[in-house]
Amino acid sequence: MEKDWVKILSSDKVYQIQITELILKENEIETILINKIDSSYPAFGNVELYVSKENVFKAVQIINKISYE
Repeated sequence: MEKDWVKILSSDKVYQIQITELILKENEIETILINKIDSSYPAFGNVELYVSKENVFKAVQIINKISYE
């Protein structure tokens, strides 16, 4: 992965990361999603969401407004 990407979110709840990814893309923020959940033991691992350095502040502001309930 390039140096200019910053992890802004990590969770074992894939749906939360996918919702966040969609919302960020709707706001024209490019994302990278990395699935680190173990394929043999799905209870282990997380999904991580990355954005470029220049979009970190904007992405964090958007994430703080998201309600997953």
